[in-house]
Amino acid sequence: MMMNILGSVLIGAVIVLWLPPLSELLCLVSKKSGGAGDAPQTPQTPRLLFLVPAHNEQLHIAGCVQSLREMSYPGSAVEIVVIADNCSDATATIVRGLGVPCLERVDPKFPGKPRAIAWALDQFDLTASTIPQATFAYLASLEWVAARENLCLVGPAGTGKSHLLVALGMAAVQA
Repeated sequence: MMMNILGSVLIGAVIVLWLPPLSELLCLVSKKSGGAGDAPQTPQTPRLLFLVPAHNEQLHIAGCVQSLREMSYPGSAVEIVVIADNCSDATATIVRGLGVPCLERVDPKFPGKPRAIAWALDQFDLTASTIPQATFAYLASLEWVAARENLCLVGPAGTGKSHLLVALGMAAVQA
């Protein structure tokens, strides 16, 4: 009788220990075979918005815009906007000649790329942004500063997260 109890406990322990790996294996098999109820998913290409702050960049802005246009990403999902920040050269004219939107900022008392981006965000229609409107409104309100919350933007490289964070930081300091 003792052997039957010990045998039952041992078999139960083996079953319990093998359940997680068996569960993982079943999940993998069902994913590969397209398990019941799985509808084919069509991935949506994330939209990218490049805000390019430029100060007297007439010699380099065309190359910058061209490199953004030539990146390996669907052109229909990319928008480039240049911010001509306190420029006294032909930067804005060159940008517009390339067919790219250009916002011109004149505020010599407060120069700098973070301020230019913060200014541009106030000018820009964010309905095309991948950041939900409610999230952006919350970030722009700076309530997260008053609540002593940390902010971390996560996403693919080169999408402007750092510039947005710097612009929000500058807005927080100026507030």
